[in-house]
Amino acid sequence: MLIFMFISLVAGFLLSNQSPINADLSRLVKSPFNSDLVVWLVAVDQAGYGVGSGAENRHDVA
Repeated sequence: MLIFMFISLVAGFLLSNQSPINADLSRLVKSPFNSDLVVWLVAVDQAGYGVGSGAENRHDVA
């Protein structure tokens, strides 16, 4: 039970840190829509589905 409380505490901390990061990124790229695009592209790339992810060279992909 204690591990679930710890995980929820860490998740809440990370969620509260996401908003200022998004605000800074929005100011950097000068558009909230472009900042969402950047976040989405990074998430897709981290998941292994992005451009240059090497998915075409992986043998475990059907």
